[in-house]
Amino acid sequence: MPKKIISTEWEDNYNSLCTFVDENNRLPEFHNDNTEESKLGNWLRRMRSEKNRMCDIKINKLQSVKGWYWNIEELNEKKWNENYEKIKTYYEKGLVPIKSSKDEEEKKLAEWCVTQRKTYKNKKISDKKIYMLEQIENWNWGFSQEVLWNEKFEKVKSFFEKEKRFPQHIRKDDNYNELLLAYWCDDNRKNKNISNERYEKLKSIGFYD
Repeated sequence: MPKKIISTEWEDNYNSLCTFVDENNRLPEFHNDNTEESKLGNWLRRMRSEKNRMCDIKINKLQSVKGWYWNIEELNEKKWNENYEKIKTYYEKGLVPIKSSKDEEEKKLAEWCVTQRKTYKNKKISDKKIYMLEQIENWNWGFSQEVLWNEKFEKVKSFFEKEKRFPQHIRKDDNYNELLLAYWCDDNRKNKNISNERYEKLKSIGFYD
């Protein structure tokens, strides 16, 4: 007889995992005081560590579990994208989440927005995430428009000095920074009410040539 790919013990643990998630709407934690949950949580830790040696059938079964993740970075990215979609929906409705709200979900989203602005200020957010957030109509970084304009101007100036051209709409997965600057350039070229100070700054780097 051919060797069974998935053991009965593995199937039992997997079924227990599915039952737990259905009942608790989350994955089990290995450091929980509940013995059964802790046992399942430790089994998950072992499964993650064995991923490179695991057959595709097991991998696919685990990945089908609601909320599954292989590492903390993947989990954080998933949570970021979930919050992003929620914030996007808020802004599309003309709403802005506030921290003083009595709604717990809204309070958490407001705190998430604060975190994004802090990471932007500290230059610890990726170009891709900046790009995604700035695609949301009326999104703001919490700084004065003049500060933001001058910041983008310096980036365009540096880009031009390095590349000998202005940013273009060349979509590359790893080049969201150029895409952001290209949109900024578009906005300034279309702006018929641009201030003399801004106009002279842009003219000084050959922006209107």
